[in-house]
Amino acid sequence: MPQIHRAPHPALADHVRGYYGFREETGAAIRRREGPGSSVVVVISFENEWRIGNALDPTRPFERHTSFV
Repeated sequence: MPQIHRAPHPALADHVRGYYGFREETGAAIRRREGPGSSVVVVISFENEWRIGNALDPTRPFERHTSFV
């Protein structure tokens, strides 16, 4: 999965660490578990939605999101 990183505009440097962009294409749905981090992550999707489930209760249905914090 190619990833692009850019530094924030100098006026935002006190509040934003950076911008990352990526595009991921898979032949089938995948399941991924991500641990906590030290940053607040804002995800903005311009096309596809994300289906996010509950790792502690996989029987719960997925929630559909396009952009989220």
